[in-house]
Amino acid sequence: MTQPKATRAPTFSRTLKFGAGAGIGLTFIYASMFALYAVCRSSLTIGALTPPDISLFGTLAANAASINLASLATASLLALPMALLGMGTAVAIKWFISIFNPNRNSQRAMLIGLAVALGVVLAFQFSMQMLLGRPLNDLGVETYLFWFGLPGVLHMGAGAVGAWYLNHTIANVSVVTREVNHGRPEIYSGAG
Repeated sequence: MTQPKATRAPTFSRTLKFGAGAGIGLTFIYASMFALYAVCRSSLTIGALTPPDISLFGTLAANAASINLASLATASLLALPMALLGMGTAVAIKWFISIFNPNRNSQRAMLIGLAVALGVVLAFQFSMQMLLGRPLNDLGVETYLFWFGLPGVLHMGAGAVGAWYLNHTIANVSVVTREVNHGRPEIYSGAG
């Protein structure tokens, strides 16, 4: 007879793997989205400015390849730091959920994840501001949004979704017990 499933929280190493995977995955997704945007935007300009005697297809293909290669290289360089950031965020979210959400309420978990991710984003941006020695506002709107603003929003969204996942990802372990039926020994002997 099978009893109800026993539940246990994800292990520490599983949480670290989840955070690292989320950090790396989101880095490559962001780089891919940027590459798509940059290829589309630059292709329109190239198409409008390319003289008819030059191969437009070759020029557009070279443009797309160079943008994709640069995006892939940048994402590869940023993958390790973003994996570490994702691991730290996942561990912090799991820790805060264990303290402030003992009943595993989904909405509370998402709010905790959003708050933790916001704290990580603010701490990261403050650290970068200290490293650069000037306010991030001095970078300009486009530069700030590309390097800090949009990734920060993406990180906060991932924090909320990741908190929901960590709240609901509980290893289901079936607890199997055997009934002992003393009244019918033929069940155990195979006679019957």
